[in-house]
Amino acid sequence: MRVVSQEGVKSFVGGFPAGTVVSHCNIEEVTVGQVVGVYDTRRVLFRQCKVSKIHKRPVQVLLKVLFSSGSSLFCTPDQAIITGVGWRKVGSLMPHDFILNVFPNATRYVQVVGIQYLGESKTKKYCPGGVTYQLELENSATYLVGEGYVVRACQP
Repeated sequence: MRVVSQEGVKSFVGGFPAGTVVSHCNIEEVTVGQVVGVYDTRRVLFRQCKVSKIHKRPVQVLLKVLFSSGSSLFCTPDQAIITGVGWRKVGSLMPHDFILNVFPNATRYVQVVGIQYLGESKTKKYCPGGVTYQLELENSATYLVGEGYVVRACQP
């Protein structure tokens, strides 16, 4: 497996709506001090880290990314995710791009099969309260969301 660089991605803030799964609970239920699953891209291994801060911000637009595995992920266009060629903003993904998918006992790439831009009314439907969540972690720049997708954490 290729180790990808994290340089130049500190400006990616991004976020996820309520209901996004992080370590077996919804992101809005995550608390400071809670341990979540992360993927260490330098050492190429799965581990756990504590949440040090939880950021909320108003959302304008959400995207729904559809994967060849049959799963999907809702997030803001500026959320960074690891692809087969390194870090990319979700808003710049194209069908046929490959996304790193990690579990404690398996690592694979899944293909993006579609990206849906959710207009204002659908964004409100999928993001009640109008906010998205982003985690800041102790000693990690990544965490796992949904079915094991490696995303960029907020940096201090």
